[in-house]
Amino acid sequence: MGREVVSGPEVSSAFPHPARGGGQKADRWRDRLFKYIPGEVVALYLSVSTILATDKDAPRFLSWGIFGVCLVATPLYLWVIQKVRGKLQLAISTGAFIVWVLAIGGPFAQLEGYRKVYGAILLPIFTFFIAFAAPATAGASKKP
Repeated sequence: MGREVVSGPEVSSAFPHPARGGGQKADRWRDRLFKYIPGEVVALYLSVSTILATDKDAPRFLSWGIFGVCLVATPLYLWVIQKVRGKLQLAISTGAFIVWVLAIGGPFAQLEGYRKVYGAILLPIFTFFIAFAAPATAGASKKP
């Protein structure tokens, strides 16, 4: 199973006759949920930010730098390594990374008015609803 979300129109146009050798099925809600969350980048962020947290005298900009690097790394990793081509999926996964960092606190905790409860509430709501998006690729609109 690849990392790119497979939706109904992609399957029907790419594999019009599953009984004759197709067989790829559209991702269900749970499958899309797992594919949208950039677990590898979240793990990278958590690892590096935990190391940074051990140095109480570290400059504040390092926290933002780690966030920025991981933010750029999210679509790049999915595009280059995981071969995800759907722009909507890349955008959703990047948004998911931002929401995860908001929930953890990260550099946002340095901002005036930030409250961890906002991210803590947003995370499960965002995570629940993102899986309803089933993007179609450019090939889905072409007729076989």
